[in-house]
Amino acid sequence: MNIPVFYNKIDAAAYLTGLDWLVFAITCCLCLSLILYGNRTKKSIPDITTNKQASLLEYLLMGRQLTLPLFISTLAATWYGNIFGVTQIAFEQGIYNLVTQGIFWYITYIVFALYLVKKIRSYDAVSLPELVKNIYGNKSGKLTAILVFFKTLPITYAMSIGLLLQCFLPLTLFQATGVGVCFIVLYAVSGGLRSIVYSDVALFIIMCFGVSLVLLFSIRNFGGLRFLQENLPASYFKPCGTKTLPTTLVWFLIACTTTFISPSFYQRCMAAASNRVATQGILISTFIWFMFDICTTFGAMYAKAVIPEAESLYAYMTYGIQLLPVGFKGLLLASIAAAIIAALDSFLFIASNILMYDFPIVRFKNIKLQRTVSIIITALLTILISILFDGRVESAWLICKSYFSACLLLPILFGYFTPIFANDKLFVSNCIISCLSITIWRGYLMQYNPNIDGFYIGCFTTCLVFICYYLANSLVAKIKASQIPGSKAA
Repeated sequence: MNIPVFYNKIDAAAYLTGLDWLVFAITCCLCLSLILYGNRTKKSIPDITTNKQASLLEYLLMGRQLTLPLFISTLAATWYGNIFGVTQIAFEQGIYNLVTQGIFWYITYIVFALYLVKKIRSYDAVSLPELVKNIYGNKSGKLTAILVFFKTLPITYAMSIGLLLQCFLPLTLFQATGVGVCFIVLYAVSGGLRSIVYSDVALFIIMCFGVSLVLLFSIRNFGGLRFLQENLPASYFKPCGTKTLPTTLVWFLIACTTTFISPSFYQRCMAAASNRVATQGILISTFIWFMFDICTTFGAMYAKAVIPEAESLYAYMTYGIQLLPVGFKGLLLASIAAAIIAALDSFLFIASNILMYDFPIVRFKNIKLQRTVSIIITALLTILISILFDGRVESAWLICKSYFSACLLLPILFGYFTPIFANDKLFVSNCIISCLSITIWRGYLMQYNPNIDGFYIGCFTTCLVFICYYLANSLVAKIKASQIPGSKAA
């Protein structure tokens, strides 16, 4: 088969024609029109301007009126902000990406839909910190707000949008990140979750079209599975790739950590019109994610087969821009941008809500002013912290995971299913002890065993704290029972 000439490294902007930029502009206009439509529907809601509680609920949760089609669109769209990272893994390891970034996650989504949705919605909370407050107490809610705020800051997504803009504009990473984040702030602050949801509808459609086109044109130009088998190592078709089984299984724990305490999942479930909408929406979204993962995984594998020496982080985009015809290149660019923006706007909005609602560091009588100040502070922190990591997406992700997920995952799950642990002091003490253990490990002990991440130390510490509490609580109960006259213990 005669394979057209593909280059390992290109000037992406030079490959885009006026038609491609026109297509890109049309997709941006589609997003803007849906945002305006969403804001228009908000004006028809009664009491939204006169009732403060109704206004707050509308801004944070779209008045709990999220229907099934909108639920699916916004949830599915917000889960692929790190599309560069996903395609990089597929480019380097093949279907290992489908296993670790797909199948493991689908299991957690299904568990969340079947076992956690009803419990979450039964607390009638408007945020994850408020839900923890309802389970454990006020101090636990405040501490969770702080931890979730830093966990939710879209640092990796801000870096991703900055890296994308750098491919087309002569900007530094700081400038590119700032431009991308400021663009999100302009519409996120205007209409609340309703603006986010309606923009996600357009972003979701664009994402699906873009990745589908790359796979379809790859099959058309090069053939199907046989081409990949002839041009890729055998490890690309093994579930573990070149990794060991324990290393592969670690991703399942990461999936559990991310899904079960994902503020985005919680917000969408709390905003759903009913339990049924939330449950069905997650299950349908899981199927959509499966199809999306098929496209990105095999698309990146075609990129490896055709341009094996390309820089893995940008290989998927480099390959797609050279593969697709004029006009479709602009759609691919729009789909990559859509995947990043859909996650960036969602997490930026959720983090700013914490400063506005759960842990307000500034207070204004004018609620609109408070919303604006909160999202601006969140945006500035996101930009500044992302610059500190200087494009090291993995480092930023690992640090956030270690400190914040390890402190929250097990206590929140314990609170759902074991009421005996619903103790405010226990939750706060555990978070402090877990943070200290992770800090000591990363600062002094990790050098002796670098293969053990601080996240595992935090989870192990949490288990010890809760076991000690349970044993102490049982001992106290036995002592009290022994002091009751006539009791068997006495």
